[in-house]
Amino acid sequence: MKDWHIPRSLPPPKMLRIPITIFLLSLIASSIAASKRASNHRFMPIVARAVINDGTSYHTGNLASGIPGLRWQASGYLASGGCTSGVQLINTCYEIAETNDPNGQLIPNGASPRQRVEFLNNRGADGTSWKFTWRSYVASNNTGSSSFFHTMQIFSAGDGAPAYFSNLLTNTLEFTDYQTGETLASVPVTQTLGRPLQHTLYVTYGPGGSVNYVISDASTGASILSYQSGVRNVGTGGTYLKFGSYRATYSGMPGILMWVGDYTEAQM
Repeated sequence: MKDWHIPRSLPPPKMLRIPITIFLLSLIASSIAASKRASNHRFMPIVARAVINDGTSYHTGNLASGIPGLRWQASGYLASGGCTSGVQLINTCYEIAETNDPNGQLIPNGASPRQRVEFLNNRGADGTSWKFTWRSYVASNNTGSSSFFHTMQIFSAGDGAPAYFSNLLTNTLEFTDYQTGETLASVPVTQTLGRPLQHTLYVTYGPGGSVNYVISDASTGASILSYQSGVRNVGTGGTYLKFGSYRATYSGMPGILMWVGDYTEAQM
């Protein structure tokens, strides 16, 4: 069964070009997942969503409302809205869902089979300093990846690769320097699932840059993961932030349901 996690407020099946049997099975799977998420809450009301990408093909675009200025790229499902009051603690909310089918919702021309639903901000020049904040919530029935599952990247346009990334793995969430391969900070993955997360990133781009990245509990303020560097290489030739879901697919992987939003930026 393909676990698409498609919310009930999507258009009728014929508009999605998905066979009715798959659509009905998807609703059943979505209801099961919702029941799991609701186990810690007495009431999970249906909330409004506006579909940005329905997950049937790969698209990119710019947000015109909500958090204008951010770009998005999605092979999976992306919608504005979807957060429940008192759960994700995200006001300007975006819902992300990806199938558990390793051959489904793939990005075109990927180096290997991969799924992606991400937001991107504008490129910053070497030597510029920024503060970025955003929130996320990954449903507790998602168990991380046995390969790679990047929930954020500091991406170096000049290198054509990440400078740093967060990797949601089966046992740990790791913050890693891509160029050196160093794991700079890590926590058990269980500390990050089914929990509202506040992300705060202070970064100076360029060869003489620096990174200060903190993940905390959005409801209590308790620190979950923290890393502060000295002088390090942080991209070159235009560097920017990406956050959301970017993962390799594999047999037996879980479907993904997560929410992000409340993004802010300020040049320091």
